[in-house]
Amino acid sequence: MSNKWLKFTFFTILLIGAGYFFGTICRQIGQAYDLILSPSGELLNLLLWLLLSLGGLMVAAGLVAALLRPLWIGIIAFILSGLSILLGWRQVTIGNGILIMVYLLVAFFYTFVVARELNERIRFSVRPIK
Repeated sequence: MSNKWLKFTFFTILLIGAGYFFGTICRQIGQAYDLILSPSGELLNLLLWLLLSLGGLMVAAGLVAALLRPLWIGIIAFILSGLSILLGWRQVTIGNGILIMVYLLVAFFYTFVVARELNERIRFSVRPIK
């Protein structure tokens, strides 16, 4: 297995794992909606887990967008991540489907913007040498 495919596999699994973790936290928050009306320490604990899962998902998404090339490989990783969020959530509803579609649209846009910025940065840094 080449080094390129090993990198692809590692970062894809990292993003899928972060997505599944985020989905399970969303499921826990959905089940504990009554805590929102009566704040307690348990709600604070859930919100801290939510922040941790969001942070992990953002870091993994940033790594995938910046390091996986060509772009279609990153897009496949984000699609698999969206499916893992749904698996972790364990509820396939229209609302959840719409949220996953928004997640995928933002992820695709983010991937294209990061790729364009990296290409411009490389082009700018090579221009004086030419």
